[in-house]
Amino acid sequence: MTMDADTAREDLAFLKAIVAERPVNLQLAGLLYGSAGVIYGVQTLICALAMSGYAILGEATYGISALVANIGYLALVLVVELTNRKRPRAKGTAGRALTAAFAGVGIANGVTAIGFGLANLNGFPTDIWMLFPIIVCAFQGACWFIASFIIRRGWTWAVSIGWYLSAAGLPLLVASTLSYMYALSAILFLLLGAPGYIMWRAGRNS
Repeated sequence: MTMDADTAREDLAFLKAIVAERPVNLQLAGLLYGSAGVIYGVQTLICALAMSGYAILGEATYGISALVANIGYLALVLVVELTNRKRPRAKGTAGRALTAAFAGVGIANGVTAIGFGLANLNGFPTDIWMLFPIIVCAFQGACWFIASFIIRRGWTWAVSIGWYLSAAGLPLLVASTLSYMYALSAILFLLLGAPGYIMWRAGRNS
């Protein structure tokens, strides 16, 4: 009985810490998150326009746009990390929980991408990659679901629901690659770019 009471008190203390704290470095997190939405949203839009007959560089448009987007974003991450390496990291239960949630989802995305790549190398058609964004949307929905309990803002719930709806809706467009790409571009702008801007602005004003 005493052990149960002690466990309950510890759980209550943990929950109070989650509610009372705020994560730090929202500005940096928002910058990276929002930039990913804009960069990859533009890249996806370029591919969609190329499919619509506006391929400035012909068939090379797809590969070049992907290469530029990946190099550009990795360069941004490197610059941000190097210029802010002396800034304090997230402290407290809430800050660590939020950092762990986003880091965990990032790792899950990377591992899934490796799995898809290996499947592709072992004979699965290239079209299998159309399923990858759907999985990413589900992961992002879970991440923002956790963040909603920590940040406690209505818009975080909207973002989480948006990601879940995207994960459920994109499969309906798989048969139409063009519609799929336009929808994915809009999702990246709305659910990556916009939340990133909100986080960046909140961190800047705090």
